[in-house]
Amino acid sequence: MRQLQHEFWVSVEKEMSNGENSTDWAAHLVDLIINQDQVAQGWVKFLISIEAALAVGLGFVLKIGAEKPGLLEQRFAPWAMSLIPFFGVVAAIVLCMIIVRERKCQAAYVQKFRQLQGIETPGKLGELFPTNQDINAQGLGFISSRIMAFTTLIALGWVIAFIALVRG
Repeated sequence: MRQLQHEFWVSVEKEMSNGENSTDWAAHLVDLIINQDQVAQGWVKFLISIEAALAVGLGFVLKIGAEKPGLLEQRFAPWAMSLIPFFGVVAAIVLCMIIVRERKCQAAYVQKFRQLQGIETPGKLGELFPTNQDINAQGLGFISSRIMAFTTLIALGWVIAFIALVRG
């Protein structure tokens, strides 16, 4: 696989030096950037769906507890009711890490595009897909920082819900 990627970039550099098909390679990278953005948007939708479902589930459990006092204590141990906030916090943290990673991957594609266009000094253009080192080298962008703030608020909300459940 690495050999194929290396051959691809050697052919890209050769064609770029000849001035042929430079827009084709740029168009391919733009497609990869757009695809990566759609993947990150899908993860954001998944985050919102999971958190909303957990909130509805907690509301359902609390409604049953309000309508029939003592039923929850008989059917569920107190620690079992705290599983919903626990899963809410864990889901928020894990999905935030995935979304930020996808955004950084998109930034790595943008950097490769800018290098091919001559906007940035050429770095390591030997591979089509960014390596872990390339992805980790990317900083947090505007959207990633907002996603981190959003998931932090979600996790904080779940912690408050957990404290409220424990105190009863």
